[in-house]
Amino acid sequence: MAALLLSALMAVIVPFVTSVFSPLVGYVGVLIIYWVCFCIPVAAIFGRGPKRISVGLRATKPWIPVAALALPVVVFFAAGPMRWIGSEPAILALAVTCALINGPLEELAWRRSFRANSDDSLPYEVLGLGLFTLWHVPLFFSNGVSFDHGAVGLIGGALLMGAVWTVMTRAGNSVGWPMVSHALVNTAAFLPFFAMNFAG
Repeated sequence: MAALLLSALMAVIVPFVTSVFSPLVGYVGVLIIYWVCFCIPVAAIFGRGPKRISVGLRATKPWIPVAALALPVVVFFAAGPMRWIGSEPAILALAVTCALINGPLEELAWRRSFRANSDDSLPYEVLGLGLFTLWHVPLFFSNGVSFDHGAVGLIGGALLMGAVWTVMTRAGNSVGWPMVSHALVNTAAFLPFFAMNFAG
């Protein structure tokens, strides 16, 4: 219900906030609202469900850290490092800061909370993946902000990456490596995104 409410409210909040403020202030403001009003409280309230999900970097299966570190490498080259090299250092620093906050918080709020309360139900965790993907729909309507490959890149990317992190969380009963992977994937994606939209 909290996840459904998030998407419903963000459908109003995102276009409003990004219209009232500049694209940079509006977009970062939306992220802060998301972190403070959804990710942190949901992680705190629902993260310790009946099933204990670790936040440590334990890897019960050797492929988990390999996959966790391979994803950001793929995204780094796919996003194009030449698109942001030489951009304003302040913008790049802000991009990295947002990435390092957003990735771990999303894993704690989405993967850990849904896994902890799933009773090992795959459909329940797939529901969490669907709701995670759904919240990116209102984000697409950020005023003055463009996303690489449009809605397919933003929403499809969230679905694909979220699916991998869901599998990793289920396999290891830990969000440690998904948190690391998500933070690095966000860094690889946010650097060109911030440079393209907010530099200069």
